[in-house]
Amino acid sequence: MQSHVGGKRGEVKFYFELETYSGLEAYLEAECRERLARGASSIRELRFMESGRFSLPWNPQVLALLLRLSTATVVSVVVSCRGKRPRVFRGHRETEQIRALVSEVRQHSGRFHKQTFRLEMKGNNSPEAGRLREHLERALGLRHVADRGEHFFRLRRALQGDGWDFIIRATPKPLSVRSWRRGDYRGALSAPVASAIGHVLHKNLGGVKAPVVLDPCCGSGSLLVELAQRVSTGGSGGFSLLGGDISAQALSLSIAHFEPLRVQRPGGFFLYRGRADRLPLSSNSVNGVVSNLPWGEVHGERAGMTGLYSSIFRELGRVVVPDGPVLLLTQAASHLREALCRNRAEDRAETPFFRLLREERIALGAFTPTLFHCQKVNPKE
Repeated sequence: MQSHVGGKRGEVKFYFELETYSGLEAYLEAECRERLARGASSIRELRFMESGRFSLPWNPQVLALLLRLSTATVVSVVVSCRGKRPRVFRGHRETEQIRALVSEVRQHSGRFHKQTFRLEMKGNNSPEAGRLREHLERALGLRHVADRGEHFFRLRRALQGDGWDFIIRATPKPLSVRSWRRGDYRGALSAPVASAIGHVLHKNLGGVKAPVVLDPCCGSGSLLVELAQRVSTGGSGGFSLLGGDISAQALSLSIAHFEPLRVQRPGGFFLYRGRADRLPLSSNSVNGVVSNLPWGEVHGERAGMTGLYSSIFRELGRVVVPDGPVLLLTQAASHLREALCRNRAEDRAETPFFRLLREERIALGAFTPTLFHCQKVNPKE
């Protein structure tokens, strides 16, 4: 698909830019079309730019909707200008456009409370960067505060055509930084990835009444919290979310993360401390499973992953209902594939196994974990 730029005045072009992790593009595109279909005719002009990046014509009326995208990491407004040097943004027309867009972002976002900004560009300490910061301070009425400015501006070479892009992030922090998160936990899953996994499970369980969902390695609760954002837990037809982990610290954070969502009530959210290969659950009691498995980097030892995963599959085979979806994320993909093969080889008339439906790789900085879409198979199938 060709990329798209909308809303141009002369040689100044401006548009929304939506970012996500490479591997989540299909989820972000689907969420855009789902959330914005009724609020913006311009959704038909959503365009893929490059890996992890989309453009959408500028329309201030849809900004609030864009900021609710759970699979996006960043939403920005891009001002693109032709010119050989960054000083093009010190021109009168370019400055007026930046000032107008910053004002609209502040108005429609509703998340900015300070009159400060920070600017990043190649050659951050160069005289040109200093002159541009001083110019922006005068033009925007904002004070530059290195590393702590509330508005985040960035310069780059234009992605489309010759020239430069001036990027205005639409929120003080990236969208991937969630308000529900109360503390850091090493190895915690990024919220947009958790949301994408939750989307798949929610869709797969759409026809199930009052489903029970399990995360046997819940950690600080990212997957279950993001799933809770999509469903109404408790009450008739609500999801019951179960989370287990061997770490008391992780479970404590899970409780803190769920507290703002107020889903800790009967039929809603339950935690237990225990191993993923020894589940305190009855047979055929779980409708679906999601989990960011340990893979030997932060938790566990890589050499023992295949054995651990095999044990987890055996236990999931006991508690998951026939045909139940199981979504597992791990960096140790080869170990999980081997565990799946072992699980299938163990098949007997009375022993369930899991069918691998597909795999998806997701680029998360230095790591590229794989999401395994599996399904429990009836023993006699």
